[in-house]
Amino acid sequence: MVCKTWVHRETVNGRQVPIVLMGDAAHTAHFSIGSGTKLALEDAIDLANEFATGHDLDTVLQGYEARRSVEVLRIQNAARNSTEWFENVDRYTGMEIEQFAYSLLTRSQRISHENLRLRDAVGWRASGWRVNRAAGWPVAAGRRPCCRRCRCAACS
Repeated sequence: MVCKTWVHRETVNGRQVPIVLMGDAAHTAHFSIGSGTKLALEDAIDLANEFATGHDLDTVLQGYEARRSVEVLRIQNAARNSTEWFENVDRYTGMEIEQFAYSLLTRSQRISHENLRLRDAVGWRASGWRVNRAAGWPVAAGRRPCCRRCRCAACS
């Protein structure tokens, strides 16, 4: 959910005062990606940086809202992917544990196989799980194969 405008104006002592929404007050994302506090802090940092430009108040507030709304959309798309994964978790329960873990870690599509390899090359090597297995999506015997991303007949 995204509030249509993040800057509201209220009359206080006869003056129009801007009220700037940040974090979950301006935009929310599914908790499964754990970005609520991160987004709120980034909002505050961006607004402070925008004020440091020395532009007039209206320009500062417009710039803040325009710039942050792009990042929020990226996070909300990732949150939608993560939510879908959890809503359909039964599709993944037949996977081998390494494949299940990989699917869980990459569910939001913010983390890729290459990213995981760079973060933990030793861990991936030690598990014996390689790129060719990820591409083949092997599953335990008797379980329906599923990769969530291909939308093939077997996964639908």
